[in-house]
Amino acid sequence: MKGLLIKTDGTESEVKFGWKVFDEIQDLIRTNVLDSVNLRDRRVMWLDDTGQNKRLDINEKATKLYHDVCKPGTTYEIVGDVVILNDSDFGGE
Repeated sequence: MKGLLIKTDGTESEVKFGWKVFDEIQDLIRTNVLDSVNLRDRRVMWLDDTGQNKRLDINEKATKLYHDVCKPGTTYEIVGDVVILNDSDFGGE
């Protein structure tokens, strides 16, 4: 399974995952608690659910992707590194 890592510094890189994809994502973005955002284009963004409490840096690219699927006026920002995977990799359409 391939995914896209978007780091807080704006760099992007393709990453490959094995059978323990969630463990690997957690290791990659340094968290024990994952959260997800459905990007509504058959992709899912995985992020650190405790990132705000950790005061991680704002991820501008991930925040833009998030705001693109939110109702207008949403101000919440995505923090920390994120991984984006295709929903179909998890049995979705």
